[in-house]
Amino acid sequence: MRACCLASLCLVACAPDPAAPPAPPRGLPDHVVPGRARPVDPGEAPPAPRPALPLDEARGADDHLGRAPRRLDVDQLRAAFDAVLGAAWIAPRPPNPTATPDDDLAPTVDLFEFFAQTLGKPDYLRTTERSVEPSLTFAKLVNDAARALCREAVARDPARPPAARRIYLRAAPADTLAAAPDAVRANLAELVRRFWALDVRPDAPTVDGLATLFRAATALPSATPADGWRAVCIDLATDPRFLVY
Repeated sequence: MRACCLASLCLVACAPDPAAPPAPPRGLPDHVVPGRARPVDPGEAPPAPRPALPLDEARGADDHLGRAPRRLDVDQLRAAFDAVLGAAWIAPRPPNPTATPDDDLAPTVDLFEFFAQTLGKPDYLRTTERSVEPSLTFAKLVNDAARALCREAVARDPARPPAARRIYLRAAPADTLAAAPDAVRANLAELVRRFWALDVRPDAPTVDGLATLFRAATALPSATPADGWRAVCIDLATDPRFLVY
């Protein structure tokens, strides 16, 4: 009993005074007290202002906020094309020199799945790491996919009855030519929003290059509006703003 009383007295005597200010951590000046304001000397120089954060688009690889850009992997690429184009990259199966007559192979194949390993998807036999490095092979296959899917989707888009469900001709009629620049630029602004998730006005500089491309693609006597929209579609789908996030 006597020992318990002595231990209690020691705990009370050793307990810190709640009214006393906390001791500063080691290595800090004596006037620095955590959790308390420090009087500022009127003659003290003000702290340097923080740099302004850029809010416009990045002008280079080193001019960005947050993490570095990443390329879409094969699954993300297929989902992106399906979302904006509404079509799958289905084609006749490429020739396989190792196939035998006994192999039960479908006549058509999803080329995104067929070229999955070429696009960096691991097979979990020889490699288990996903490759998302930019390469010439990736650029070539994306260009092939954009040309095939844009040709198919642009050709069937005018047949969609409600204009609100159309993919390309949402702000312009199906027979829009370069002679109607206002309708063309309005539709290009809609496409920029769809492909690049950028909300721009029809007179924005981002639309200028696409409008020039549309006029060039429809300048030939035998050209049709579909040629212009197909060229614009390929340009939008092969741009880094569509392939990088």
